[in-house]
This record gives sequence, C-alpha cells and structure tokens, in this order.
Amino acid sequence: MLDCTLFGASPICPHAVNLLLLDYWPLRRMGEGGRTLISLVVEKFPLFMMSAASCVATYWAQKAGGSVVALSDRYTYISYIGLFVMIAWWVPAVVSSRYTRWLAVGSAIVLLAFSIVTWRQLGYWQNAYTIFSHALAVTSKNDIADIAVGNYLLGQDKAEQAVPHYQSALLANSYSDLAHNNLGNALAHMGRVDEAIREYEAALRLRANPTAHFNIALQLSRRGDLIGAASHYEKAIEIAPDHAEAQAGLAGVLERMGKLDEAKAHYAAASRLLPISAEAHNNLGDIMSKRGNSDGAEAEYRKALVIKPNYPEAHCNLGNALSRKGDLDGAIKEYNADISLKPYYADTHFNLGVTLDGKQDMPQAIKEYRLAAKYRPDDPATRINLAVNLFISGKYAESWKEVKLARKYCGKPHPGFIQALTAKMPEPTL
Repeated sequence: MLDCTLFGASPICPHAVNLLLLDYWPLRRMGEGGRTLISLVVEKFPLFMMSAASCVATYWAQKAGGSVVALSDRYTYISYIGLFVMIAWWVPAVVSSRYTRWLAVGSAIVLLAFSIVTWRQLGYWQNAYTIFSHALAVTSKNDIADIAVGNYLLGQDKAEQAVPHYQSALLANSYSDLAHNNLGNALAHMGRVDEAIREYEAALRLRANPTAHFNIALQLSRRGDLIGAASHYEKAIEIAPDHAEAQAGLAGVLERMGKLDEAKAHYAAASRLLPISAEAHNNLGDIMSKRGNSDGAEAEYRKALVIKPNYPEAHCNLGNALSRKGDLDGAIKEYNADISLKPYYADTHFNLGVTLDGKQDMPQAIKEYRLAAKYRPDDPATRINLAVNLFISGKYAESWKEVKLARKYCGKPHPGFIQALTAKMPEPTL
C-alpha cells in the first residue's frame, strides 16, 4: 500500500486506498453497475490530491525543522489498521472450515515472527542515539541523523565524539547552518574557541541565525571582548526580539561596561520573556542594588528564590540587601542558607562575619572570618577584620599574626588600630 504518512502527513491517502480495498471486498462495488477500478479511483481522486498536497507541505516543513529521518515507521500505524481489519475478515471467509486448525497454527507462527521483529525494532527506539545511529547504519549522507547523534553525544559531555558526526553532516549537506552551529558548540566545549567562532560565522553566512550570533557573543564575552559581544547580542535580538537568553547576555555585558540603565532595561526584558528565569531576576536585582534601589533589589532576589529556592547567589545577594537595610537577622538567615548550599564561598563567610560584627557576636564573627580566610587566604580585608575581632577578644598574639598576613597581601590596617594593639602587646619581632 502507498503510505503517504511516511513523513507525518495527514493519513488521507491510506484511507483512500483502504476505501478502494473495501470497494473490492467486502462491499463488492467493483463491477457493480458498470463500475470499474478506474472509475472508483476517479471517484476518490480529490482525496489523493489532498493527500499529495499534505505530503509535500509536511515534508518541507519537517525537513526545515530537522525531523525527516530514515526511520518513520511509526507513521504507518494508523494507516495499517484498515489492512489488518480486511485480513481478519477476509482470511476466515476464504479458508475452508476444515483448515481452521492449520489457520490457527499459521496465525500463531506469524504472530511469533511479528513479536520477534517488534522486539528487535524496539531496541532501536531506546533513545535518540540508538534510533538515529540505526538510521545512519541503513542510509548514507543523512545529515539530520548525524546532527541528532552529535547532539546526543554533546549532551552527554562527549564533545570529541560529537565532532565527527557534525563534520559528516556537513559532508552530506554543506548548506546546513544547524550543523555548523552545533559543530561550533562542540568545539567551544573542547576549548577550541577560535574554531568554534569560525563555525558560527559559517552558519551566519548561510542564514541570519540568532542562535549563532548568541553563541559568538557568548564566546567573545568570556574572552573579555565586550564590544564585540554586545554587537552580536544586539544582532541576535534584532532577528529574534523574544530571545530571552540574548537579552540577559546583553544586559550582563552592558553591566560590565558600566552602562547600568541600559543593562536594567535588557534584564527587565529577559524577565518578561522568561518569567521563570531565576537568573534574570537575580541579575535585575544586582542592577537595582547598584542604582541604590534596595527595595527593588530585594523584591527581585525574592522572586529568584521563589523560582529556584536552592540558588546560593540569590541568597547571598538578598542577605547583602537586607544587611544594608539594617535587617541583620534576616541577612544572617540568608547567608546561612547560602553557606548550606555553597560552603566554600569565601565572600558569604566574610559578609556573615561583618553582619555578626554588627550584632556584637565576636565569637561567631571570628569563626566566619577564619572560614573566609581558609577559602581565600590572600584576602587582606578578611585578615584585617579577623585581626580586629581577635584584638577585641583579647587574643593579641593571634591578632598580630593576622596583621602580618594582611600586610603580606598588601593590606593596610588602620594606624589607630595598630597603635591600640601595640599598647596591649608590642609587635613580635619574629
């Protein structure tokens, strides 16, 4: 039977063929009233034409979306129902009753054979890798299947194995901007940034592709080329204004360039386009904080935490916002939440130490400063704050030790503090 649902089109064609078969049996319309096969086909000609148009439209639509592959047997399921119903009715009608036992045996054998083939076929449908690898095994120059296998491998952090598949896809179809773009992703994953950018540029020569612009911008941003990155982010947004990641990326670059008002606008756009993005709300909060809008910053950080409760950076940022407002207990709660998620983050331990200083809790402040110094030993500010707290606690020898470490890392303790410490204990000579 001609299966025009091979590419996912509406199953009009199989139904038309099924109607012809039903005309032959069991309706027996063929020959009745002078009807011939040709007249019956002409009768159903509109159905065939509709199916042909649907097949063509669906083929090109799915080819553009990368959905046409060698294995499309799932599209035949519905269209085969008519055949199986016909066989189920026709066989008992033509087979003599004395052969019923042999019919049952034959049917069992056929079902067993179908079961074995089905079991084998199911093995190809375990995941994208198995199905598209099988497609590559039974076809040649199948760029869509190669891209799909490459995507699967890249998603498994197997970039080196993905690269040959993207290259094979380009050999099969040198005009595939998708293959160039994804090859660029694999190369970037491997640290081969220059090659990755060349592939993204090749994709752009084939089609104005916002994703390729975004990827180039991402790599340039990581290199510190903020002007180049901003240019590509802007081009991505020009092509696709609703590209939330490009809006957020441009905002981040503008923030690094000191253009806070422009950055705020793009962070806000990213939040509108992707309201479930915790990162977008957190970044918008950062901008508001830098502009002195503490209440707005707090609101954005809280939105980020509603979306992503285990977001350490948002907990830290919210703690900073609350600390600036004088809500020390709230700040301590957020810093502790951050530390529970990211215990090795020196900044949070330092900030918690400063907040505990504000509550006159010296023992706990010293504990947090020591942790901050453990995770970032060369930070002079941590050493100085720890030295001051040790001095207040009467631990003068330990305080001098921290003073020396602060000086080693180019820190400059306040002269008044050094004078007070010296009055309690002269600076050790060793």
